[in-house]
Amino acid sequence: MISLLPLAALGEIIGYRRVYQAGLILFVAASLGCALSRSIDALALARIAQGFGAAGIMSVNGALVRFTYPQNRLGQGIGINAMVVSISAAVGPTVASGILAVAPWPWLFGVNVPIGLAAIAVAAFALPPTPTTDRPFDWKSAL
Repeated sequence: MISLLPLAALGEIIGYRRVYQAGLILFVAASLGCALSRSIDALALARIAQGFGAAGIMSVNGALVRFTYPQNRLGQGIGINAMVVSISAAVGPTVASGILAVAPWPWLFGVNVPIGLAAIAVAAFALPPTPTTDRPFDWKSAL
């Protein structure tokens, strides 16, 4: 949570698309790390990395909606985004219990890898280019 605002600011500087893609790549790599972890310490470190990846995605998601939809359909885009997030939050625990009913716990994280790889491929051509600014990143405030 604490990295959402600094990553959103970084998105304004280097582009929302780049922050989203980097967050997605980190999230997928960390999910693989979680699935392959063999100790609680390794799992905790991979979960931290996964959280930073998710923050990269979430911090710029709304801005990307603004650049994806035309101005006259922005409300629809925000509504679709909110619906997907809400349905995912509601269905997630049921899917997780289904996975645990048929597979060991590492699959809770392993399932993210093929889905994430597909999302990375789609993001490479589907995300719109976004503007950047010349202002420097405020490291002091971010820390």
